[in-house]
Amino acid sequence: MQEELNDFLEATDEQQLEELADLLEVVYSVIQNKGVERDELERIRQIKYDERRGLRSV
Repeated sequence: MQEELNDFLEATDEQQLEELADLLEVVYSVIQNKGVERDELERIRQIKYDERRGLRSV
């Protein structure tokens, strides 16, 4: 994951989207190895987003 993150950080603007896709593949691989579905990860991400957004509006 660190290698892919470094690739993203060093990428040009034109390359960044491709590097983000590589990072996402690493994340998907990690959750698959842990027996977690993508939908579950997205559900948790949405909850955290909603909580942070709610705190910012106060």
